[in-house]
Amino acid sequence: MNDAKIASPRLVGLGPILPKSDKSSTEAFKTGDWRTLKPEMRVKNSACKLACPIGNRIRDYLQLIREGQIKEAWKILIETNPLPAVLGRVCPHPCEEKCLRNQFDQPVGINTIEGFLGELALQKGWRPENIKQLIPRLHLRHRIAIVGAGPAGLACAYQLRRLGHWVDIFEAEKELGGMLYFGIPRYRLPKDLLRREIENNILSLEGIKVNTDTSITQPVWPLIVNDFDAVLIATGNGKSRKLKIEGEAGNHQIISGLDFLRKVNLGQEVNIGDVIIVIGGGNAAIDAGRSAKKLGCKSVSVLYRRREEDMPAFKDEIEAAKNEGIEIIPLVAPVLIEKRCDGLLRIGCVKMELREPDESGRPKPIPIAGSQYIAFAHNLITAVGEESDLSFMTGFDDDKFPLENIFVAGDVSLNGAGTVAGAIASGNRLAQEIDLYLETGERREIVCAPEKAVQFSDLNPEHFEYKYRDIKSIIGSNRPVEQKIQDEAERCFSCGVCNNCGNCWLYCPDVAVKETLEGKYEILYDYCKGCGICANECPRNAIDMEREVKQ
Repeated sequence: MNDAKIASPRLVGLGPILPKSDKSSTEAFKTGDWRTLKPEMRVKNSACKLACPIGNRIRDYLQLIREGQIKEAWKILIETNPLPAVLGRVCPHPCEEKCLRNQFDQPVGINTIEGFLGELALQKGWRPENIKQLIPRLHLRHRIAIVGAGPAGLACAYQLRRLGHWVDIFEAEKELGGMLYFGIPRYRLPKDLLRREIENNILSLEGIKVNTDTSITQPVWPLIVNDFDAVLIATGNGKSRKLKIEGEAGNHQIISGLDFLRKVNLGQEVNIGDVIIVIGGGNAAIDAGRSAKKLGCKSVSVLYRRREEDMPAFKDEIEAAKNEGIEIIPLVAPVLIEKRCDGLLRIGCVKMELREPDESGRPKPIPIAGSQYIAFAHNLITAVGEESDLSFMTGFDDDKFPLENIFVAGDVSLNGAGTVAGAIASGNRLAQEIDLYLETGERREIVCAPEKAVQFSDLNPEHFEYKYRDIKSIIGSNRPVEQKIQDEAERCFSCGVCNNCGNCWLYCPDVAVKETLEGKYEILYDYCKGCGICANECPRNAIDMEREVKQ
C-alpha cells in the first residue's frame, strides 16, 4: 500500500475541515456574531417599592436578610425610614397589598419583617453611622429650625443632619413624636419603644438640638424666621373638627377624639360612662372606640356616614374593633344633640344613602327623608377629621408662603400626609428641597416621575414553590429573631432583579452564561446566539431581549 500522505478530505460544499484548536470546540467558535437579539440583565422597579409611600428599598434589604447580612439590611432600611420599629406597628403596609406574591399564594410579611428589624437594632445597639463617615460636608454651617417633632419633622431632621446641616427642633409638648405619642394608643404603639427608637436612630446623630415644651407664638415666630437659614413647619393636624350641629357647643359630654386619646396616652383620668358613641370612620375614631372599650365601657358604637368599606381606618383595626364587641353602624350621621336631666345624651340621627361622588371622589352621603331615629349615650366622642393650627404664623397665605425660606411638611402641607409613612416621606422630600435651597438659593418642589413596576404577568411562576406565610407563628415562636425574619424573607420573589438563582446558566443551550467566583452570573456575548431562553426561564423578569445594532 502506498504510504504517501492522504490529502485533507473536504466535505462537499463546506470547504476544508476546520483546523484543530487548543481550546474546546464551544470556545473556539464565537457564535455571538449570529444573534440579532441580545439579552441584557436589568434592575427594575419592584411593585412593593413603588407602593411604599417612603420608597423603601424593600427587595434589596430582604435579599440581604436572606444572605444573613441582617445589619446591612437595617442600614438600607434606615436610609429612608428612621423609625422601622414604629412603622412595623402602625403602617397599613400598602407594599404587601401590591406584593406580587399576593397573586401566587400570600404576600411576604414585609411589615412584620420591618418591625422585627427595627426592634433587633435597638436590642443590638445598632446606630446610624457617624455623620463624618457618611457625608464629608461638615464645613456647612446652615441652621434649620423644625417646628413640630412628629414623624414628618423628625424624618426631615434626620435627613438634614445626614446631609451635614445643623438642626434645631421646637416641640410644644414635653415628649417627641407628635401624634405617634399622643394620638396612637399604647396597645398599638408602646411609648417606650417610640422614645428608644427616636433617641437611637435620630437624636444619636450629633448636631440635632431638641427644644421640648417650647411653643412657637406670634411674638417668637419672626425671631425664628430671622435666626435660621430655613424653617420647616411640621406641626401636623392637632385640632379636631367640629360636627357643627345643634347642641354641640358647650356640651362637656362631647369629647374630641384627639383630646380623649391624648388623656389616655398620658395616663390621665378619663371620666366616661358605660355607653359611648363615636362619630367618624378614620383611625382616630377606631382608636378612640377601642380605647374606650379597654377602659371598661360596656357599649361602644361607631357611627359613620358612608359604608363600612368606605371607612379610611385601617381594615385590620376595624376588624379588631368588631372582634372586641364594638358595633360599626354605617350610613348614619348625627343631626341633633340634647342633654337629658338623667345625664344621658339624646342624639338625633338620620340614615344616609350614597349618591354621585363629591369633591373627594367618593359617593356623597345624602340624608334619607323620614329615617330619623334617636340614640342614647353617656358620652359622645367626635373624630370627623383634624386640621392644623397655624395661628402663630403672621401673614401666612395658603397659596404663597410669606418668606422663601419657610417650608411645610406632613399634614400641614397642601397635599397632606394621611399616614405615618406618608409623613415620613414628606419629611424626607422636604429635606432634599431645603438642602437644594441652601446650596443653590433655588426653591424647587421635588416630584417623583411615575415609574413602571414589574407585574406578575412578567414573572415565570413555574420556578416558584408555594409557601404560605404564618405571621402568628413567626411572632409567637421562640426562635432567634434573625431566623424568624430570614425564613419570611426567603419567600420574596426578588421581582425585577437577579438574585443569582442560576436558571440562566442552567438552561442556556450554548453554555454562554458564566458563573463567577463570587457566585454571580454574567453573559458571555462572544458565544450568545440571542435565542432568548435565558429571558424566558428567568423567574423574576431580570433579563430583557434587546435588538442588537451591529457596528
